[in-house]
Amino acid sequence: MTQANSLMEIRMLIKTIVNCSALLTLLLLPACGGGATTRQSSEEIKLTDRVTTLMGGSPHAKAVTQTGKATAFRIKQDPKQDYEEVIISEGAALTPEQRAALVELLARDDAYEWEIAKGCEPMPGVLITFEDGATYARLRICFECKMLGFTPGSWEDFDPVYNDLVKWAKDVFPDDAVIQGL
Repeated sequence: MTQANSLMEIRMLIKTIVNCSALLTLLLLPACGGGATTRQSSEEIKLTDRVTTLMGGSPHAKAVTQTGKATAFRIKQDPKQDYEEVIISEGAALTPEQRAALVELLARDDAYEWEIAKGCEPMPGVLITFEDGATYARLRICFECKMLGFTPGSWEDFDPVYNDLVKWAKDVFPDDAVIQGL
């Protein structure tokens, strides 16, 4: 074997090692906490036009799906005061996992019964506020009617994901007897 051939083989070996190292870095980076995150970014969350409209339009949908501040409250509406909502619990900041689980449900087009209109007057018991800088969205959930509504935005039936939303609410409000009784 000539010295030139040996040198060429060494260069090819080094190139292979460098390529393998780069590939391993790309594969292992997410597992080590770098690069990709476990939660989808808002760019990866694809909303249908119907879901975007339900959430109050694009800027408000982004407030819901981005990683800004999200706070959960227990509320009731007082029929004696024109159904004005009254906050009955201190706000609880959602954990990243709680927020991701909620956004995953809300982003699904098949989470809603688009063609059905209930004759129910929603009396929401849960309020979620989403803030992303100056943009906000408010989500009210009525577990009795199985309806949720966004402000700005509109109301829609969520029967297909009712059990999932109940499980989520029980996690967020572990000490609330009404929520735990759902």
